[in-house]
Amino acid sequence: MNFGNLKGKDGMTPLHCACTKGRVETITYLLAVSCITILEVTIRGETVLHVAVKNHQFQALETLMEWLKNNNQLEIINLMDEDGNTILHLAAARRNRQMLELLLKCNVTNPGMLKTNAKNKRALTVFDLVLFFPCETSYADIEMVLKYAVASSHQAETQVSVQSEHPVLDNNMSPTPRNLSPEEVLDWEEYFKFEWEGSERNRVRSDLLVVAVLMASGTYQAVLSPPGGISEKNGLANLASHDAITFIWFMLSNTAGFFISLITIGILTNNYPLFWELYVAILAMAVTYDSAMISISPPGRIRLFFVCLSIVMPIYIPFLSYKIRKWYKGRLGPFAYRLHRQQNA
Repeated sequence: MNFGNLKGKDGMTPLHCACTKGRVETITYLLAVSCITILEVTIRGETVLHVAVKNHQFQALETLMEWLKNNNQLEIINLMDEDGNTILHLAAARRNRQMLELLLKCNVTNPGMLKTNAKNKRALTVFDLVLFFPCETSYADIEMVLKYAVASSHQAETQVSVQSEHPVLDNNMSPTPRNLSPEEVLDWEEYFKFEWEGSERNRVRSDLLVVAVLMASGTYQAVLSPPGGISEKNGLANLASHDAITFIWFMLSNTAGFFISLITIGILTNNYPLFWELYVAILAMAVTYDSAMISISPPGRIRLFFVCLSIVMPIYIPFLSYKIRKWYKGRLGPFAYRLHRQQNA
């Protein structure tokens, strides 16, 4: 009787348990006794490779990969668990660069063996998982590892005769810089301007979200502490008591910037987890802003004007923003089409 195929809790075989603890000698022994156990999966569809990666057992993963390579069974590395995650997904999600480099070496010796663009059941690729938390300190390194590996894989597939003998990533390697003319180097506006080609959607969204949050915070703080401060006697803005026109102009500009920032945040966070709760928070923030704006306004016609403004602005600005974006797309669409035709002519 082959005890290596016996399954315990959650469908774990002895080989799964050995990979969980990183017992390299036990793994080697179990594979020698019954090699078919490497194909067994748990009730969650996890192979022994998944278990090793999830538990950060690099030596166990290295031992398994070496065995697969020697027995010509490397295709197992692309198997998915119940969530559609390959071991490359798990290694990327855990920011384990050492494991990523080990896995990506498969495509150096066997181009296309490791599916770097595979999607899980949430339609997320390995790059999506890395970009999900871009503030991590290891983000840039891991992103470079993946980009270089994918580029090397594509190059190896298209030019089979040219194969690299170098490791997946050299620590001194840096991305290929743009070819800039001397005039462009001196023109910093040209150097740092946004480029559609090569820009990553998730990173652009994150950058825009940061800018929108900063603008919303700045305009919200401005209504709480307007220029000149607030009078201790009546709680009104000192600016309003001296120059009504300047106060109205300040509040109009500040309110427009605040609500446009909130709209931008709403657009960029659409379909995020708990986005309905976020929308309620944005609405509450808009109400508190309107309350502060009305409370510091001088009584009379000016206060009545800002009461009406607090009702109209949250409705009018989203409508105006939608019209402007629609008009802009209508003007930009034909131009982009003509530019595409010229580039491909």
